[in-house]
Amino acid sequence: MPKPRIEIDVAMLAGLAAEGVLLGIFLVLDIAALYILVRRRGGYHRSVNKPMTLAAAVMFLLSMTQFVVDTAYIFSGFIALANSDPTRTTRQKYFSDLTQPLYAARHAVYFTMMLVGDAIVVKYRCYIVWNCNVKIVVIPILCSLGSAACAYRTIWGIQHFVLTPTFATLEHNMGFAIFSLSFAANTIATSLIAYKIWRADQRQRKITSTTSQTSARHSLLPIARIIVESGAINTAYLLTYVVILQYNSNGIQIMASITPLVGVIFTMVIIRAALASGKKHLST
Repeated sequence: MPKPRIEIDVAMLAGLAAEGVLLGIFLVLDIAALYILVRRRGGYHRSVNKPMTLAAAVMFLLSMTQFVVDTAYIFSGFIALANSDPTRTTRQKYFSDLTQPLYAARHAVYFTMMLVGDAIVVKYRCYIVWNCNVKIVVIPILCSLGSAACAYRTIWGIQHFVLTPTFATLEHNMGFAIFSLSFAANTIATSLIAYKIWRADQRQRKITSTTSQTSARHSLLPIARIIVESGAINTAYLLTYVVILQYNSNGIQIMASITPLVGVIFTMVIIRAALASGKKHLST
């Protein structure tokens, strides 16, 4: 097997740096989302969108938790461990040890964050967009539940069993199943949402379009709305994760550290949906 281009300790540091930047962006977006969901909804004398508000709050807590855990993990590998054995080989062995409690903690938080993101697209947005049609979301929900089962079973297995080569191969396959199932759930749900939005937009354009110039000026807006609101960006993120995992690259440690990106993606969905709802209310 070829040696990974990115050393694991470098990947951990790069992941923490990227996580800090994304966390700052996410905090700004999350505050804006909570303001729109709570304050502006109250101004319209409408009930607060509790699922979206809860999701924004939970993502904030999970992102902060992972940043604390990742910082402690990096501190343990680079500072605390250096007091007993300052060699880089020892540090790399520490970060490669999957049985470390902090390793399990950071991945448990990441998987939970991923599942909350799936819930917004699969169990809420797609369900609402399709007029609360349960049959539409059955397959995406099953994929999400399968991904959750594989994720938490993998963490539990690593902490309770000896890491033999056979077991390591099994856990790698389980990791591939986690993100493949989540990718499938997001792809199906995103496609369904995009199709529904596209159909609604086409009907609206037939009603409101008066000139070809007006139609051309707004031709790109539906595409942007579909990409942001349906969570297609998250689907691309999951696909990237699956590809990196398949190639056994240490870049997977960077991907595991940028949990706030999931929050950024879905906070954009929350803000877009809330603003669209408020704009529609004002127009009436």
